Amino acid sequence: MEREIGAIVVLYNVTCRDSSTCQALQGLENPVPVIVYDNSTRDMGNRQACRELGWTYLGGEGNRGLSVAYNAAIQCLRDRNWQGLVCLFDDDSAFDENYFRCLREVSGKSPCKIF
Repeated sequence: MEREIGAIVVLYNVTCRDSSTCQALQGLENPVPVIVYDNSTRDMGNRQACRELGWTYLGGEGNRGLSVAYNAAIQCLRDRNWQGLVCLFDDDSAFDENYFRCLREVSGKSPCKIF
C-alpha cells in the first residue's frame, strides 16, 4: 500500500522562488502537500507565494529556530489528522521526482516510519 507523502520546508531569509527546495517541489510531476515554515527575519513575500502555490504558510515571526519550525509544522499536520509520511527539508535541498518515487515504492513495502 502506497502512503501519501508531504513536505515541510523551513525557509530562512530566502524567497520561495529562490529556494532550490521550493523550486524542486514546484516542478514535481506528482505534487505533494507542502507546509512552509518561514523563519526569515524580514518579510520575503513568502506568505503570498505560498498562497499562489496552494501551500500552507506558517511562521513569519523571525528566526525562532528549527525545533519551533518543525514542531509547529508537524502540529499543523496532526491537526489535519495526517497519516502519511513527512519529508523535512531545508531551503537548499536538492532532489527530483525520483526521490519521491523511490520513497513511495519503499514505504509501501515497509512498516518503518523513519527513512
